[in-house]
Amino acid sequence: MKFAIYLILLLAPSIINAQGPSEINFFMRDANGRILDGFTKNYKMEGSPLLLKDFCNASIVSTRGKSYNNIPANINLETSELIFQSPDSQVMAVNIPVSRVVFKDCETNEKKVFLSGFSPIDRLTERSFYQLLDSATVLLLKSYQSNFSESRGYSESIPTRVYEQTTAYYVFLPAQGLVKIPRSISDIPGLFEKEKKDKLNSYIRTNQLKSRNEADLTRLFSYYNSL
Repeated sequence: MKFAIYLILLLAPSIINAQGPSEINFFMRDANGRILDGFTKNYKMEGSPLLLKDFCNASIVSTRGKSYNNIPANINLETSELIFQSPDSQVMAVNIPVSRVVFKDCETNEKKVFLSGFSPIDRLTERSFYQLLDSATVLLLKSYQSNFSESRGYSESIPTRVYEQTTAYYVFLPAQGLVKIPRSISDIPGLFEKEKKDKLNSYIRTNQLKSRNEADLTRLFSYYNSL
């Protein structure tokens, strides 16, 4: 999806609002939800392929610019599907393209923004969701992936699937698209033009920023976006 579209979504996320007490019903109609049978049909499960521990209220924006608020939602990292919970507690998959989801943490009320629609990279597809950590000239993004291993005990009829959640960081550059961030923070300035590269190197040294530290990574990109 073009960078300009994301700027519009970032600056004006409620282009068209479907509001009112029956909002979940509007969303169920528009999302054309597909009922899921469950995640443990053919195996026992330890951990979860879901992003969040529970279904948390979210604001969802479709690629057509229509937004829905207070939808109990989650993301299935195994299938890159946005899922939601109906009023009768059925788990359903969203069958319309979604560009933006803003989750409200169930416990802290902290808002987390997720974007979709980027070109495929690594194991990620156009349907994959990325958490937005910083935005302006470039976007700093965090991906979540769910990996699993299976084992079966001697007397067990079905296997046990153990899920583990992993993360990776990417940057969306207007001229290049999505680029995976180097493991060493000292290599990140090399992604940018020379006049800003020197300033970034100086900022890393002065502030003693550490590799693979999310807070330091966000500080660095926030600084770049301020130049």
